[in-house]
Amino acid sequence: MNKIVANCPDPQHQTMNGTLPNHDAIPTGNLSCTKKQLNLYDPEKKNQVCLHQTPQFPTSFLKFFYFWALRRYVMPKPVIGSKAHNFELRDQNGDMIALQPLLSKQNIVLYFYPKDETPGCIREACGFRDEYESFLEVGAQVVGISADSVRSHKRFAENRKLPFILLSDPSLNVHRVYGAEPNFFGMLRARVTFVIDKEGTIRHVFDSKLNFLGHVKSSLEVLQSLSQ
Repeated sequence: MNKIVANCPDPQHQTMNGTLPNHDAIPTGNLSCTKKQLNLYDPEKKNQVCLHQTPQFPTSFLKFFYFWALRRYVMPKPVIGSKAHNFELRDQNGDMIALQPLLSKQNIVLYFYPKDETPGCIREACGFRDEYESFLEVGAQVVGISADSVRSHKRFAENRKLPFILLSDPSLNVHRVYGAEPNFFGMLRARVTFVIDKEGTIRHVFDSKLNFLGHVKSSLEVLQSLSQ
């Protein structure tokens, strides 16, 4: 019966009795445990096998299940008429921005997009930029969110002269809460826009991966109707 007998000098390794006798080095991917190193921890010089790459329960599955359960039973996907979930993320300048303080001042157009400096996202962002004054006139602030880094957001905002806030969500936690997480094993990232009024109620949802300017047009139309 195999049992753990020692710890390899490499902290990521474990060793146990095995059937590979007298190997000077037992390869373990990019790392290896030398027989001499193992013998320092095994005075009886028994044959040992490194279990550095022993399969473990995938943490990615646990993370997926956690956020699935969170969204399904605790924080359902926001729909029209429901309350927007509060969150706090860093903007393109590295400052922490929370949703709730923004809502106390104005309506919010919260749009999730796939990636900085990609053709569709450039068109969408520039569409919001070109209509930015119109959004301000109806009492709304535009906020973009993607998984890109703060540095990437800063470069994107400078290159495209974007006057609005870009938030960085590299963990995709906010994406998941809003039902905007990538699908098809991460190959297709969501493009979803929410219009949220000052009371924190979602008044409009527009979900389209290809109708880039539709996100701008539909949001502005809804805000104009709310301001009348």
